[in-house]
Amino acid sequence: MTRSTPRAATFVAPRAVELRELPQVALAPGMVRVATELSAISGGSELLFYRGQLEPDIAVDATLPWAGTLSYPLAYGYACAGHIRELGDELSADWLGARVFAFAPHQEEVCARADSLVRLPDSLPLSRAVFLPNMETAVSLAMDGAPLFGESVAVLGQGVVGQLLAALLARSGAERVVLIDRLPDRLERSRALCGSETDRCEWVDSVGPALHDRFDLVYELTGNPAALDDALSLARYEGRIVIGSWYGTKQSPLALGTRAHRNRNQLLFSQVSRIDSRHAARFDKARRLDVALRWLARVPLEALISHRVPFEQIAHAYRLLDQQTEPSLQVLITYVPASG
Repeated sequence: MTRSTPRAATFVAPRAVELRELPQVALAPGMVRVATELSAISGGSELLFYRGQLEPDIAVDATLPWAGTLSYPLAYGYACAGHIRELGDELSADWLGARVFAFAPHQEEVCARADSLVRLPDSLPLSRAVFLPNMETAVSLAMDGAPLFGESVAVLGQGVVGQLLAALLARSGAERVVLIDRLPDRLERSRALCGSETDRCEWVDSVGPALHDRFDLVYELTGNPAALDDALSLARYEGRIVIGSWYGTKQSPLALGTRAHRNRNQLLFSQVSRIDSRHAARFDKARRLDVALRWLARVPLEALISHRVPFEQIAHAYRLLDQQTEPSLQVLITYVPASG
């Protein structure tokens, strides 16, 4: 059954999601109408919004002007893929039917300027294309940490971004890559994602004394600020710690005693909305996004997909990720074609 009025998934309160009708949009010149076929839920930032764990009235996103500030009701998300079904004026006919990616919320239709969309290669399945924002984040983390040949690297947290970063590190010059998560299902998926590039990788479920003071570079990607103490314990003298987690309102005291004082560790908060100044002369966001797009074809991303949930049941998808009543990692939302 098709619907004539497209809808968006909308947070109406913490842990409350409704499907609400979108306003009708007449296409201005240069705009297109995209029929969404697939979208991906972020188990990091989106769960913070879903749980109400962010400071009130902050900007929802640093670089997405449509997102506004954090207040309910709120439509949020940034990983939609589909095809263009209508063109505004001033666009060539070859755009019609094109497969595109949009940094847009979970909704049945996206109306946007064509130049704000990512046109997808014909060879790239949409089920890979929706990983683009998280792959861009993983590329950004790799650039910020800048692992050197021969270095030892640890990654705390094997959520989607942690596993994508693991896949990049497994193919880098790092001598040793240790991937840490307490959930066995995530460790198994991480093994599959790293593929044949596993001779230098190890998978462990906890941070024990044998790992202390062993790593030149540590990534903290658990979303749990208490894990910062683990990150500090892993780093060797003058080791680097890159924090990719967004903690929101969650807080934790840190053990910053003698060891932390004397170890001269560097802590860097990494955020994908900006390019590190070390790279900005050579990389802009368009170049980094293109790198991420090419990596989507090189990594077996299917290993990350745990569930496909119809758009009508997206509230269930959020509960699944929130409560972890069964092993879940990347949940994809599927859409039926809109009428018209």
